[in-house]
Amino acid sequence: MKVSLFVSVVLVLFFIFIPSLSLAADPPSIFSGINIWQNAYCGSTSSPITSTEGPKGPCGFCDAIIIASNVMRYMFELVFYILFPVFFAWGGIQFMISQGNPSKIKQARQILISTVIGFVIAAAAWLIIGLLFHLMTNLSSTSSPDPNSVNSINPWNKIEC
Repeated sequence: MKVSLFVSVVLVLFFIFIPSLSLAADPPSIFSGINIWQNAYCGSTSSPITSTEGPKGPCGFCDAIIIASNVMRYMFELVFYILFPVFFAWGGIQFMISQGNPSKIKQARQILISTVIGFVIAAAAWLIIGLLFHLMTNLSSTSSPDPNSVNSINPWNKIEC
């Protein structure tokens, strides 16, 4: 029983991380280091801040939105790439080792349903907050809008000031 549980956990972890291991997918940025200052200028006019130097001056409204967006991106990468697969795998493992016990099956099913509902809520929050950040920076960066131009929200997940 313990051997089959170990083999199940190893297989689940293998299939969760195989895209990153085989370089078939770009690894999420949370695995390559956290830099909340990425793309923010904060006092610098020539180049964005690097992770080693930090801000050189006061941050403006747009810089604050960029930093908040970076923090949000790292939090959601933690949810999407680590927490969701772990909880989904845990629910699946509980379902496999329930051995037909109705109460354990119900508990495993509840774990899986809660995980999927949490994923949907997190994905919706990521979309809504990302879109709001993008719209706030587009509205603040257009000081004298051209009446002939059409504002576009593409790409919606990039913040440009």
